[in-house]
Amino acid sequence: MKNTKSLILTTLFAAGLFSGIIGCKEKGPMEKAGESLDKAVEATADKTKEGVKAVGDAAEKAGDKVKDATK
Repeated sequence: MKNTKSLILTTLFAAGLFSGIIGCKEKGPMEKAGESLDKAVEATADKTKEGVKAVGDAAEKAGDKVKDATK
């Protein structure tokens, strides 16, 4: 998953760089779609990080409860 995310971000970066080199003044449909995809990838990454943190916090609390119960 980490490699897939890196590949997507690298591809989007290259596409953005390439379109900057071309020098279009108006954003075409592909550039707009790329920007939307960038935003979606960033939002997904943020939500995934939040979810992983929440699961980690819950696991830590559960571990603490088990540790307290076995004292």
